Amino acid sequence: MQKSSLQQCITMSGRIFRSLIILCVLIMLSACLGHDTGEDTFNDAERAFGRGEYHQAEKLYQNYVQQQPKGNKRWEAWQRLLVITRDISNDAPTAIELLETIYLEFKTDPKKAFATHIQQIELYTVVGDLEHALTTIDATLNIPGLSTSQRWNLLFTQGTLFLRLHHYALARASFTAAMDHVSDAESRSKTLYATGRTLIYMREYDQARQILQQTFAEAVPGPTWARIGFALAEIAEHEHNYEEGVRILKKIRDRYPNPKALDIRLQSLQRQMQLKP
Repeated sequence: MQKSSLQQCITMSGRIFRSLIILCVLIMLSACLGHDTGEDTFNDAERAFGRGEYHQAEKLYQNYVQQQPKGNKRWEAWQRLLVITRDISNDAPTAIELLETIYLEFKTDPKKAFATHIQQIELYTVVGDLEHALTTIDATLNIPGLSTSQRWNLLFTQGTLFLRLHHYALARASFTAAMDHVSDAESRSKTLYATGRTLIYMREYDQARQILQQTFAEAVPGPTWARIGFALAEIAEHEHNYEEGVRILKKIRDRYPNPKALDIRLQSLQRQMQLKP
């Protein structure tokens, strides 16, 4: 009887020992397979985000970036936090701070640095902080390896922001620089149109007309072509050439993005034609 009990104890001890060994092996395998990388936290955050539980998702993404300084999903987690802060909570100041943090982490990666700067430029523009948007454009232009279209887009955006600030000479310089990076007919037309409009603001009507007339003749009829025609009609009105302005407006009417505005300008020119001596 005692011998049987002793044998049972030995057998049970062996099983416990084997269980402990298996447990240790599983723990070691878990560490080797990378289960301690925070992926569970990230996946939980993704599921919460997908369900629309944004407050819970935000906490989980924050936990992930705080606890996993070398996690391979950090960029994705930061981007989710940005979406929650900027687009869902509409908290622009916090989103701006968040983007500054993201840039500091990824500034050595040209693609991610570029993407972050573009997000900063867009957000600064939305909140009306055009000076910071322009500063960020300057920084972005210094990122190595930018494509032709990326440089054009940055310089064109820079010019439009200078226009909004009424810095016409700087706007003209930006559009001139953008011309060196046009990659298709549409970007060329847009850049020349923007240059012409800038010259109108600067009251350089002769130069504006020369640029816009050539572009109007070359461009494919469409929204940009119609905007060029509208600008030419403005110049014609300034020069009291109302007949020419009416002719151009009638020609572009079916392509102009805002027909109501065009009709108002057309009626104004027609009235001035009647009053003309």
